[in-house]
Amino acid sequence: RVSAVKSQADDEVNRYLAKQYAESKIATFLDIGSIFKKDGEVRDELYYDSRLPTPRGSLHPDTTGQRMMAEAIEPVLARLMGEK
Repeated sequence: RVSAVKSQADDEVNRYLAKQYAESKIATFLDIGSIFKKDGEVRDELYYDSRLPTPRGSLHPDTTGQRMMAEAIEPVLARLMGEK
């Protein structure tokens, strides 16, 4: 499982990045981390890492997690590209 310390560190990094790119004309920051959580806990079943022979912390989303990522970013990407 992802430790609370790592989750807190990830949240701090995301807040920093959101602030850095808030006014950018060439980059858009989108925090989609919440799609990987349920009741505030990371859903390890959405990652390959938990299924390794020596399980590690969740880092690499599996195909379900990757699909969820694509669905989360698609509306923003479409808007940035001027699509309806």
